[in-house]
Amino acid sequence: DPTPSESKAPFLSFPQTLLSEPPLSKEFLYLNDEKVHRELAQEIRATFLKRAAKSQKLASKGGVVLLKGGTSMDSNYYDTDTEIAPFRQESYFQYLFRLNEPDCYGAIFLETGESVLFVPKLPEEVFRWNGPPRTLDYYTKRYGVSKTVYVEDLKKEMADRSAATVYTLKGLNTDSGLTTALIPDMAKLFCNKENDGKMSVKHDDEALHPVLAESRVFKTKREIDFMRMCCRVTSQAHVYVMRHVKPGMSEIQVETMFKAFCGMYGGARHMAYTCICASGSNGSILHYGHAGRPNDRVLTKDDIVVFDMGGEYHGYATDITTSFPISGKFTKEQAQV
Repeated sequence: DPTPSESKAPFLSFPQTLLSEPPLSKEFLYLNDEKVHRELAQEIRATFLKRAAKSQKLASKGGVVLLKGGTSMDSNYYDTDTEIAPFRQESYFQYLFRLNEPDCYGAIFLETGESVLFVPKLPEEVFRWNGPPRTLDYYTKRYGVSKTVYVEDLKKEMADRSAATVYTLKGLNTDSGLTTALIPDMAKLFCNKENDGKMSVKHDDEALHPVLAESRVFKTKREIDFMRMCCRVTSQAHVYVMRHVKPGMSEIQVETMFKAFCGMYGGARHMAYTCICASGSNGSILHYGHAGRPNDRVLTKDDIVVFDMGGEYHGYATDITTSFPISGKFTKEQAQV
């Protein structure tokens, strides 16, 4: 909680150096605390279950929600030895389970409220590159689920729990017009050779999306607390940039400063969107910073800038824009604009 002086001018207490000296900042410790993420995931799943129970289309008896996470190929080039960017989990999967590893599945059994993670069983030749695998117990404890099972045992786990109807995610994103589709290979997972290749469960890919999408709209108390801390770090990063930006710098250096601060003080590996570091007339380009206009202009002393940047912290996006003169003082014309 801020002190009275911080409430009036919180930026006065913001870090002024990029290097975060030990001990780690309270923001970093909170945003990367395993207990915080475990309790956050458990609260979110409990809230979703309440919403699912009110739905007329999700059957509780024998009903199971099955989500497929992002895959190891989502962020790779043509081979598996180079990544376009560090892996980023699919948003719906991250929302319910908080696990940021590829090729996983997650299930919530609607009748019992239990949750199960399914993780890949990696071959030994991978250990040399990725390190020894985590134990199943590690995933269960860290992410607060009821149980963790290898993906290859998914079908057996479903049968043991008398799964009758599997709900997968498919629906229209009304903002983009694109389809959200996280549909596992149901034939591979649930078809029986001894039953003429028929599915051992019913499959519904329509009922889940409206319930889960609506659940993400209404944030829990822990989510709100977490998002406030995310916004605090992004605010600090903007203030750090304002303190250190100078004429003669390139816009890309501004972007780099911002990203470095979000990593140092928040542990962010991703930005919520492409950084917009627009100076001079570039400020009139709404989504400046894209590949064709890649934040490459050199700032001058007479510039007014528009910096629209936000860190992403474990799936939660921030979005803050600042506009100010590089000189530190608005001219009459700049103030009018």
